[in-house]
Formats: sequence, C-alpha cells, structure tokens
Amino acid sequence: MKVCFVSCQYPPISRTYRRYQFAHLLQEGGCDVTVVAHGNMSTALGTFVEDPGTLPADGPPVRRAKAIPWYLTGELLSRSGVVACPYVNWVRPAVRVAAEIATGPADVVCGIYPPVTNQIVAMRVAEQTGARLVLDFRDEYLGLTLGVGRRLAAKWQKRLLARADLVSVATEAIGDDFAATGLDRSRLHLTENGYWEAPDTIPAYEPGKTTRIVYIGAISGAQGVDVLVRAAER
Repeated sequence: MKVCFVSCQYPPISRTYRRYQFAHLLQEGGCDVTVVAHGNMSTALGTFVEDPGTLPADGPPVRRAKAIPWYLTGELLSRSGVVACPYVNWVRPAVRVAAEIATGPADVVCGIYPPVTNQIVAMRVAEQTGARLVLDFRDEYLGLTLGVGRRLAAKWQKRLLARADLVSVATEAIGDDFAATGLDRSRLHLTENGYWEAPDTIPAYEPGKTTRIVYIGAISGAQGVDVLVRAAER
C-alpha cells in the first residue's frame, strides 16, 4: 500500500515541522509514504519563508510540484471570498503528481488541513484514481468557516466529508461539529496534537505563586488566547 501525503507547505518552509512529523510517523508505522509538496510557494507576504534549518535529513521522499506563480493574487482572491484558498493555483500540478503515487483502490491519499488546498488535491486524486481518501483537520479548521468565505467553506466541507473514507480530527470539538452535519462517527478518528518527544514530568503549580507561561507558536483566530488560559487552569 502506498500513501501519498499531500502538504503544499513542507520543510524547508518555516512553521511546517509538524507536517514532517506526521509523514515521518506514518513511515515509521510501516507505510510506504511519499510527500507531495509545493515546489515554488510564494512568500510575498512573509507568511511562509524558507528556513533550511527545518529540512530533515531523513523521512519520506518528497516530490515538489510547481505552480504558475501568482504572488499576492491568491491572497486577494481568498480574502475576498472568491476562492477557497490562496494556493488553489497549485491544485492541478499537485493532482498530476499525486495521481502517479496513489494509483488505485489499494493506495491511500491523505490531505492535511491547513490549507484546504491540500484536501482538495487529495479528493480529486481519489476521484480520479479510486484511491482511499483520508482527510485530517487540525485545530485551525475552526476558523475556516468565518468571514466572507464561510459559504464557500461550507460547500467544500460538505463535498470533502461526503467523499472521505476516514476523517482525522485534532479535537473532539471538530469531530462533534462534523457529526452534527451528518458524518457517521465510525468514519471519525481523533488524532490529537502531540509532541515529538515526551516532555519531562512537570511539577504542579504552587498555590499563591505567580506562574509564567511562555508560548511559542501560532494560535488561530477561532482559538484566541482562551486555549492558553485553559492550559493554565489544567
């Protein structure tokens, strides 16, 4: 069984190490994994920049599909609600490459959110080749249905969930939301965000003593700082 792991954002692009972790763990679990990533992603807004230090020396092979550069065009179209994602210009070349990896019902194509372009690519490959479709939704998905793009997001969510053979979610809240729309819970799998290495035992907070929490990472608009407050309370 071959697994095509679709992630347009992948090392050496910054802030993409978790994608490598995901693909690497699938490989360690015995899957024949090949990653399909973006070959010339625009960094016009500085959202993603090249960071050679994140490029791992091991892990699954990576094939990088290139798209016609459109720089800020994708961002403008996405923020105005015209397209579902700034990277939809990558869909066609990515499908072409991914369909050479997941070629039939014995194979699996996996699309991880964000961005939704990954899942659109995976869905189209599954439709084209008959490969089994696995979709993964991380926490940030809670923010996709907000703003001017909410109707387009709802349309894609319905179509993606209807086609998926398995839907992996980062939190129970996302799974409950999908189940409320009619998704059979037997097709849901909870895959929580974890750590590359288990942390050392952390002592309990001392009553009456100020505790400083330093967070390094991204927080979606849907989560806000509330996620840090809940972590402190626990």
